[in-house]
Amino acid sequence: MSQDTSDHHGVIRNAVDLFLLKATNPALYTRTVGPWEDLVKTPTWRTAKVLMGTDSDLVLSVLQQLDASHKGAFNRKVRMCLGMVLRERGDYSGAIKAFNSVIAHDSQAFEALYNLALCQIALNEMEKAKSSLDSVLDLRPDDERALEAIKKHFPDVYQSIRPVTDEDGTRAPAQL
Repeated sequence: MSQDTSDHHGVIRNAVDLFLLKATNPALYTRTVGPWEDLVKTPTWRTAKVLMGTDSDLVLSVLQQLDASHKGAFNRKVRMCLGMVLRERGDYSGAIKAFNSVIAHDSQAFEALYNLALCQIALNEMEKAKSSLDSVLDLRPDDERALEAIKKHFPDVYQSIRPVTDEDGTRAPAQL
């Protein structure tokens, strides 16, 4: 039997096994296979994070295949999730590429900018990180995570920004 035929039969056997598992033990199927289906259907950090402890290599592979399956078309959710998984795995350079591609398609993507900054901090690219955090604050002046990152990594800068309230009680935008 050729390798292709053997692989094909293995896939069919696995599909039948999954079908039988779903039919005979739906609770077990939902616990074991359900999260993987969720990742394919809704590739977000929330769906990926659940699986990272199980098999982060497989999570990465699934996301890379989803990304490649769009044949050049950009999928923001997949690319954002891919960046989060790469960041979680410590592949900061790969995550930066993913986040930059999200930002290139949507300059208002504050989540991508924030995560880009975290990767830049991890790589000790502090000026770039400061610029990325500044961009987050331009889009969302009250972003607590960005303000906390600035406070932690740029304490001298944090002292000079204005996360204070105006006379009318509204919070003034922070500025680096």
